[in-house]
Amino acid sequence: MSMEASGLDDFAKELLELGTKKMPRESKNFMQRAGNKLKSIAKTQYTADLANGKGGKKRYKIKNGKKKRIDLIGSLVRGRAYIYNGNEFQVRVKNIAPHAHLVEHGHNIAGTNRRTKAYHSMGKSARKFAGEYPNMAEKFIDELLDKGLSR
Repeated sequence: MSMEASGLDDFAKELLELGTKKMPRESKNFMQRAGNKLKSIAKTQYTADLANGKGGKKRYKIKNGKKKRIDLIGSLVRGRAYIYNGNEFQVRVKNIAPHAHLVEHGHNIAGTNRRTKAYHSMGKSARKFAGEYPNMAEKFIDELLDKGLSR
């Protein structure tokens, strides 16, 4: 008996939807973990891209007695998982630094004919994470099957 890979993909998608409906808390936690993984990949990518010393300097700010990193790497945040289009969870990872878009996409320097380099760090991170996400989803589905979806 042979089975096509697309059939397995459809089966995995159905299992994931069933898990989302029967175990929403576990699904939300899985998406939070996936967001954390993407955030860690983005931090390493920013560190690698900014290793030349431009913009990679660590800067801190003390607020309410706590030391907080305010440079590009410290400004990466993961949002909450939320339901998107009524039936699937989504989580956002973004850089909230006010100058992040300048480093990400490059910009013209005023008064000169020069343009800064565009690093596209978040795009690179997203492509790396796209290869890791299916494995994370398979492990999550296995956990759901182990629990038996008996809730």
